[in-house]
Amino acid sequence: MKIHEIVAALMLLGMVGILVFGIGFANNTEADVVGANNISSEEKQTIQIKVVNGYYEPREVRVKEGTYVRLELDPNTFVGCMIDFNIWGLGKRMRVSQTNNAIEFVADKPGVYDMSCNMGMGYGKFIVEAADGSSTTIENEEVIARPSCGCGICNH
Repeated sequence: MKIHEIVAALMLLGMVGILVFGIGFANNTEADVVGANNISSEEKQTIQIKVVNGYYEPREVRVKEGTYVRLELDPNTFVGCMIDFNIWGLGKRMRVSQTNNAIEFVADKPGVYDMSCNMGMGYGKFIVEAADGSSTTIENEEVIARPSCGCGICNH
């Protein structure tokens, strides 16, 4: 291979990487925050999340169905691949930075959801308890799986 072919291949690979990993991490959409002013304070919940030793703290977040949730992510602890935060199965994702570190939405789908980076690292659970009080344990909830980090060691 000639040098210009190698450079072109690397540039193409870089552009594909940006497309695959860079799209979808914009700020919250209007749909995520619509109606926030019409929700009573009892139905709003703000939760601060940080990364400690490769895990999210708190490791388990519980909210009631219908709760308006604001997750405030500590940008000083979200480093490396951890800056890409996901709640798998709920379609909530963002790239954490000093200026983009909160995600807001209504938790309207009961279940147990994994929180992780794009590689499946940084482990935590986001649990939406049914409004009627049924199925409040992990064993009784629908568990939404996330991708594996692929290391073969951590079972993530």
